[in-house]
This record gives sequence, C-alpha cells and structure tokens, in this order.
Amino acid sequence: MQKHHQKALPLRMLAIATVALAVATVASLLSCAAQTGNESENRRLTSQALSTAIAAREALTPAARAYEESQTRSDNAEAALATANAESQRLFTVFEQGNVRCGVHPEKVGLSIRDAEGTWSGFFVDMCRAVAAAVLNHPNRVEFIEIAPGDEGNALINGNIDILATGIDWTLQREAEWGNATLPIYFDGQSIMVKRDSEIGTFADLAGETVCTVEETKAEFALLEWADTARIDFGTMRFPNLTDAISAYELGFCSALTDRLPELSAMRDSMESPADHWLLRGYFDEHEAVLAVPNGSDDWFDVVKFVVTGLVRAEMLGVTSENVGDAATSQTIAIRRLAGFEGDFGQRSLNLGTRVFQSVIGRVGNYGEIFDRHFGLDALDIDRGRNRLVTNGGSIWVPPIR
Repeated sequence: MQKHHQKALPLRMLAIATVALAVATVASLLSCAAQTGNESENRRLTSQALSTAIAAREALTPAARAYEESQTRSDNAEAALATANAESQRLFTVFEQGNVRCGVHPEKVGLSIRDAEGTWSGFFVDMCRAVAAAVLNHPNRVEFIEIAPGDEGNALINGNIDILATGIDWTLQREAEWGNATLPIYFDGQSIMVKRDSEIGTFADLAGETVCTVEETKAEFALLEWADTARIDFGTMRFPNLTDAISAYELGFCSALTDRLPELSAMRDSMESPADHWLLRGYFDEHEAVLAVPNGSDDWFDVVKFVVTGLVRAEMLGVTSENVGDAATSQTIAIRRLAGFEGDFGQRSLNLGTRVFQSVIGRVGNYGEIFDRHFGLDALDIDRGRNRLVTNGGSIWVPPIR
C-alpha cells in the first residue's frame, strides 16, 4: 500500500508549488501597482495580478483533484487488501483451530439432535462432519454450537461460527445481509398426520375435519394460511403446548395433527401404535434449506460448496462409502476424477488433498446415504420427495466436477 502514497506525493508537491508560485507572482504584481503613481498603470497591474490569481486557481484545480483521486485510490486499495485478507483468513483459522465450528439448532429430530451421552447426530450434523473430513481429515473435528431459533443471523454476522447448519430458508435478504449460502441441500415442509383407519387420504379430505395445533406457532400460522389459499374449510383445536395437542389427537378429539415432517415422524414413532398413523404424502409451507457461511470468507465458502457438490455428485455417479475404494480402477472418468485419480478439479487451489473425496465419502457417505441414515426406512421413514436427485425427479442438483 505504501506505493500508492509514493505516487500521490508528487501530485501533492505540485499542488503546493503551484499555490506558492501563484502567491509570489500576485504579491509582486500588487507591489508594483502600489509603487507606481500612474492610475492607468495601477489598474493594468492590478488586473494582471487578478488574472494571474484566477489562472493559478484554475491550474490548481486539476492537481487538487488528481491528488484527491490518488488518495481515494490508495484508500480503496487498502480496503481491498483488508477484505482479501479477511476472505482467506477463515479457512486458515479453521486449519489453525483444528475444528469446524458448526451452528445447529438443538432438539431437531433428523436434522440435529444430541443424545444423553452428548453425541450429536442428524442430516446437518453429517454435513458439517463431511466438511471437517475434507479440511481436517477427520469427521469428528467439529465443535457444535447451539443456535437459538431467531438468532441465526447474529451468529453469522458476528462470525461466531464457521458454518450455519440450522436449515435456514434461502432468501435474497439473508444472502445479502447474513452471509453466503450454498444451493438448497434439503427440502422440507409442513404436513399432516392422520389415523390409518380414517377416510383422510389427501389434504383435500381435511374439509369438514378438525386439526390439532399448538397456538401462536409457525405451524399454526402456516396451516391457516395454506387453508385460506387452498380454499379448504376445516376447524382447528388449539393447545398451549405440543404434548396436549398430541394427547388430544390420540384420544380422538381431532382428526389430524400438523407440524413439520421430521417432527411429525418422530411423534408417530413415540406413540403406542405407530403403525396406526401415517403422514399424508407431500407438504405445504415449503422450506428450501441451505448451509451458510459468514460474509467475507470466499475461500472458506468455496470449500463448503466444494464438499456439498462432491456429496451429491457421488450419489449421481453411484459412488458410496462401500465402493469408493474401487474408484481407482473404475472405467468411468467422472468417478476416477471425483476420487482424485483423474486430473485436478480445484482441490489443490483450496488447499485440500487430491483424493479428498475418498476420505469424505468413505467416512460420511454420499448425499443419499446421509439422507437415508436420518430420514429413511430405518429412521423417520420420510419419503425423499423433492430431496431426490434431479435425475430421479427431485430437486437436488449440483454442477459437474471438472
């Protein structure tokens, strides 16, 4: 940055010299005018002095402007350097601190939840572990930091976390004010649970029925807004807490219960006869969840996107935790490239190992394995729906690895 000041210095000296010369010239002319007794000559010398002053001022203006512009460029260059340092700082900070600070919501079934021994599990938990496996070569080098609902923005803006993995919706305002978001990696929404022996098979069949809700919650507001939009007329039975709402539903005081899909599935599993209840297919009040990182950390953002892309692309290519070790002998170039045996697609530029995805997929699995681990038949039994790959009729997509 010092060079910018050195270039600006001659301009400043020129401006000062111009002013000094102009002042000396004007003073000399005025002195001559004062010494002559000829009134006409006095007017001529005075006029000449004023003209010289005006000319000096006009000559000074471009120099002054040039000096101001050089100063502005210098300041901008210093600001740009500071930004560049900040952009690359977080990635090296993660290397130095030896773990990834991952912000998660507590008690989110399927997404992020901690057991009695303090071990975290969930879809977003595994996403953070995949990043740790890529950057630090171990999926357990993650510090999970609980983020209260509504405090996600502050956590990102303050830089207290390296990744926000709470499943926030992707909006333009959050992208502009909070941080940088990946492509959507999880589609979620609110649904309805009913008894299997009821005659309710679709959302439209709720007409004339009663739905149990927890009062003054997002779930209740979303239900009423959806009903108004869909022009479906049904009643609601409101309760102060979820426990009472579940009890009322089980006792038959209402025909249905509403909440987000993972929570509904967990409620069903906790009931005396889970098989007697089922979740209606589909959902309303859709959510497009993303991972996000703080603003001003471009290198780190690239790493997080890089890992998410690899997880999804691995499923597209059929590479799993069980067969990733066979990638070296694969006849498919894309598989060999993913595993680091064919060319370079940016690993070295991000300070990652050439065969980084062998470690990530081998230890955490591909996108489909992660999803099935937490939402599949042996977990919450939630249909993948929009979380299928685009090649299977879903919405999960990433660019090719090249």
